[in-house]
Amino acid sequence: MATLCIGGICIPYTAIIPFILMGFKWLLSFFALSSSKKDDKNKGIATAAETDGSVQIIQDDSDWESLKSKKETIILKFTADWCSPCKAIAPYFQELSQQYAAHFVELDVDEFDEISAKYQVKAMPTFLILSSDESVVGTLTGSDQNALKTFCQQHLVPKQEG
Repeated sequence: MATLCIGGICIPYTAIIPFILMGFKWLLSFFALSSSKKDDKNKGIATAAETDGSVQIIQDDSDWESLKSKKETIILKFTADWCSPCKAIAPYFQELSQQYAAHFVELDVDEFDEISAKYQVKAMPTFLILSSDESVVGTLTGSDQNALKTFCQQHLVPKQEG
C-alpha cells in the first residue's frame, strides 16, 4: 500500500483522498455562496421620491458612489452578518423606511471597511444620517427602537401621504 510519510508519521494515500475531496467541495460551495449573495441583494439605487419604503443594500463601491451622487438625504445603517442586534432592529428599520422621505441604506462593515473607518463606526448597529452635501447630520449607536424612532423624527422629513 502506498503511503505518505512526513517525519515519523505515515498516512496511506487512500486516507488523504477524502480530505482533498472535502476541500474541493468546500471551495465550490464557498464560491457558489458568494456569487448567490451578490445576486440576492438589491440591484440599482432609486431616488428618495422613487423609494417604496424598502431598505437598500449597498453591494459595491459603484452603488455607494451612485447613491451619494443623487445629493439626497441618506440614513445609513452600518451592520454585519454576525451582528445579532443588527438583525433584531432590521424589521423596525424597514418599517421606518416607509415613513420617511430618505434613502434607508444598509452597509456591511466587513465589506466596506474604508467607509466604516471614514465615519468612525466603532459599534454596530450604527445609524448615520447624511445630508445632501454628505455632511453627517446625526449619529446613533445601538438597537433601541425608541431611540431610533426619536432619531428619525428629529432629523428626517415624514413622507407625504397620497
